[in-house]
Amino acid sequence: MLIYRSTIDPETKASPALILFGRPIRDKIPIPVGRYCPHNTWQETLTFRETALDSRHSREHEKWSDHTRMLTPLKIGDLVYVQNLVGNHPKKWELSSVITEVR
Repeated sequence: MLIYRSTIDPETKASPALILFGRPIRDKIPIPVGRYCPHNTWQETLTFRETALDSRHSREHEKWSDHTRMLTPLKIGDLVYVQNLVGNHPKKWELSSVITEVR
């Protein structure tokens, strides 16, 4: 994790640690700032990983899109369920209400 946080992004020319903390953090492997150059094998692995994740994300997006539909807009007077955002069960749909205003 320390090595990842100290790795400089080629596009932004800053590491995640530099972005978060405003300075590079100490690491077990001393590398001067801007001098980190991983072996081509690691760069190819990163490229392949990004390609695989991109194709997986596209495939999952298509699978999710098959089972979704556009919802009809709410109208004044529609009965809806509302989540109780406080208490022991903050995500439970236990309250019912009526739409009074649509913006």
